[in-house]
Formats: sequence, C-alpha cells, structure tokens
Amino acid sequence: MKFVGICEKIAVGSMLAVIGILFVATLRSDISPLPGGWHGWNNVLAMYGMVSFSLSAVMSTPQVVKGLNGDAKRIRAAIMTGLAVNAGLILFITITTLLGAGTNISED
Repeated sequence: MKFVGICEKIAVGSMLAVIGILFVATLRSDISPLPGGWHGWNNVLAMYGMVSFSLSAVMSTPQVVKGLNGDAKRIRAAIMTGLAVNAGLILFITITTLLGAGTNISED
C-alpha cells in the first residue's frame, strides 16, 4: 500500500507538471476571450465526472478509509479536501483551455 501511495504522489506530481506546462504555453500564446453563455448543468456534471476520473480521484476513497483506520471525522475531512483540490484543478484546467482555445472548441 505504501508503494501505491508513493506512485500516486509521482503521478500527481507529473499531472501538475503537465498542467503547469500547458498553462505557461497558454499564457505565451494568443489568449482568447472567455466565451459567454451557459450550457447547462449536464455539461458541468459530465465534465466533472470525466476529469475527476482522469485525475484518479474516484479511486482514492478506499485507500483513505484504510489509511485513516476508520476515523470517520478524518475520513470525511480527507475526502472533502480531495474533492476541493480536484474541483480546483478542474476549474484551472477549464479556464486554461478556454483561454487557449476560445470559441474554436467544437461541439464534438
């Protein structure tokens, strides 16, 4: 289990490095204005589900429960903190993508 945790730290660090590189590349290129308009909660939930799965957030709950030895208060705090960090990364990735691509994003 310790090796899994070490590998996850490396994976998260690698993802943050890629996100950082994309953010710097976006700032160095032509920045598009953020598109306006609302496209619905279904799109928000679909994006959150896809990104949280890709960031491995859905896989970590059993590890949290096992690692905190069933302490319900700490488990809830750890899961909420993880979701908050995940939501922050999703927001950051979304804004970076919209600044870089602008209205050139297709419906597909």
